[in-house]
Amino acid sequence: MKTQPLKDRFWDKVIKTDSCWLWIGYIGKRGYGDFRINKKTYRAHRVSYVINIGPIPDNLCVLHKCDNRRCIRPDHLWLGTVLDNQKDMSQKKRGKNAYMVGKRAGNIRLTEQQILAIREEFKQGQSKPFLAEKYKVVRQNIHRIITRKSWKHI
Repeated sequence: MKTQPLKDRFWDKVIKTDSCWLWIGYIGKRGYGDFRINKKTYRAHRVSYVINIGPIPDNLCVLHKCDNRRCIRPDHLWLGTVLDNQKDMSQKKRGKNAYMVGKRAGNIRLTEQQILAIREEFKQGQSKPFLAEKYKVVRQNIHRIITRKSWKHI
């Protein structure tokens, strides 16, 4: 049974950089951080908004000024409608039509050299947990890099 307070458990999964505060806990299929509370999963940036700013009114989304899905920094988050989000995506040339890979993606933490090093180190016998710790990313990211589900172009 987990006895660690909710906020401590949340902040244990965050690395604060000079710009974004990055979620290093579980990352869902769409690239957003996920955080479980009482067996229910919430987006990490929404939890951050509630903890730091306050309740989220019904029918509003929590959007990112920085366009980094893993960012949970409160001053990078803002409330908007689905239409606001679509307009923001269109103005910033994001979304399904914005093909961004590797270092051109706005939310990367690793360089192309590190991706190659991860693959080589794994071939040499390093474990996924070791590599995740070394490169300060979650194991799922290491797995996706090794299996070429991400960084396919390298």
